[in-house]
Amino acid sequence: MYDDAMDDLPFESQPDLIGDKLVGGLLSHSLDYCFVLEDEDGICGYAVGTVDVTPYLNKCKHSWIPFMQEKYSKPTADKELSAAEVP
Repeated sequence: MYDDAMDDLPFESQPDLIGDKLVGGLLSHSLDYCFVLEDEDGICGYAVGTVDVTPYLNKCKHSWIPFMQEKYSKPTADKELSAAEVP
């Protein structure tokens, strides 16, 4: 994980959270349109997509989102939640 010597990294206890949020649904339901980009130095990025967003969103609503809700349960906190923590 890239941290550039930062202390108290957000989501350190859940290292997959950002990837799950950004590309997890596409990797689960539209794998044919997910590509890893490489250059002469190695992996440099990725491209993901779906052919038809309506069926994709329906699949996510019924399977991916419930799976993510189970994997990342709502935080139970006595303190005020930050904007990033509000569901």
